[in-house]
Amino acid sequence: MEQLYYRFRNKKEFGALERILTRGDVRIELDNLKRIIEAHKDYEGNALRASVGLKYGVGTIVRYWRMAGFEIKFRGHPDLPQEEIQRIENAHSAYKRNALLASKNLGHSIHTIIKYWRGAGLRTNKRGYGKDEKLYKKYKQLIEMGYNQNEIASILNITRQGVSYYIHYHNLTRPKNRRGKTG
Repeated sequence: MEQLYYRFRNKKEFGALERILTRGDVRIELDNLKRIIEAHKDYEGNALRASVGLKYGVGTIVRYWRMAGFEIKFRGHPDLPQEEIQRIENAHSAYKRNALLASKNLGHSIHTIIKYWRGAGLRTNKRGYGKDEKLYKKYKQLIEMGYNQNEIASILNITRQGVSYYIHYHNLTRPKNRRGKTG
């Protein structure tokens, strides 16, 4: 153990190696383990960047860094500037909680938009919400116009069972059939 100490840059890295070796379950060679431990400082705790530089998987690097007790950063990119975060948060009302539309117009991924909206305590629409709202209006309009389920199915190019399910799901009144009965 004493020889290993001199191969490391400082006591922190040696202590990390010592913790890993005493826990056992080391699946790589000692020199490679040393490189992974030293990489924590070189890559500032960013496991994704370290995995590219060391040619090891992120999981392997994270595993040994956790065993060593190091802090790990999972994000591949630094946080956005405060002005950009504010712009994303302000887009919440402008795009009516639609993260997909906001991501297309702001030039960020949908995951980035959702991350900052949720971080600010803002809610997002469910997936497919905009399409569902338009379809709901169409269904309601066709029912009010007096079309029955078969006619609605042929107009919207879906099955009769699909119409029945949608009406039940949204608690809409069933359209009357040709005999004047509902359903």
